[in-house]
Parts: sequence; C-alpha cells; structure tokens
Amino acid sequence: MKSKVLSFAEYDQVDISMYKQIFTLDEKAYKKEMDFIKNKNSTWEEAGEVTDGALIVCDMESANPFFSREDLKIMVGQGFFHKKLEAMCVGLKKGTAGVLDVDGEKVTVTVRSIQQKYDSLCQASDNLWCSLSRY
Repeated sequence: MKSKVLSFAEYDQVDISMYKQIFTLDEKAYKKEMDFIKNKNSTWEEAGEVTDGALIVCDMESANPFFSREDLKIMVGQGFFHKKLEAMCVGLKKGTAGVLDVDGEKVTVTVRSIQQKYDSLCQASDNLWCSLSRY
C-alpha cells in the first residue's frame, strides 16, 4: 500500500456532534425490566408473623359460608379475597387462631403457613446475563 498521511488531527478538536444521538430513558420499560429481574430472583421464606405482602395459608370458620373455608391461600394486603379481613390478619402468628369481627360476622382464622417474599439480587456474572436473556 502506498498511502501517505496528509495531516494529523487532535482527537479533541474533531467535531463529532453530527454522530451523537440523544438518549432518553423510557421509565416504563426500565421499570418493567427491573421488576422482571427482581421477580425472577425473589424467594419465598417462612415468616413468623403475618405482614402486608405475605402469602398465608389458613383455615377459617364462620356461620357465613363465604368465610368458612379450609386451606385458603391469601395474599395479605392485595384485596383479592376480602380487604378488611386481610388487614385484620396482619400481626397474627403461625399456628395461632384469631377471632375477627368482619362486617358483623365472627370469623375464626387459624394461620397454618406464612411466607414472605424477599428480593435477592445476585452478583452480576456472564451466567446471570445469559439466564436473563429472553430474546
């Protein structure tokens, strides 16, 4: 090859503005991906007391057939079963029975299992990135 260098340009003097792209973060997409990573790496562990966000398995006795159930799974604080009853379950301990007054109904709740969700983000590695790849 027979080429010559005509001149040297200082790297900090070169105008590259036409090649720069303005980046704006899509907060919604970012949150979605972070939630995906958190949920994938979260674990459920036994807990001693019912708190908001806990998953409980309980037996309930009541004169009302709606509240008379066995092996009922409730995600406390989500309002999927009965919002008022879920709020009253906060503070109950595993293996104990609590008598609750829910809308004039006397409900005996026996908590058999309490599980709390914990986010356990692991250390970044090549294996982690490969496992997170969904595309």
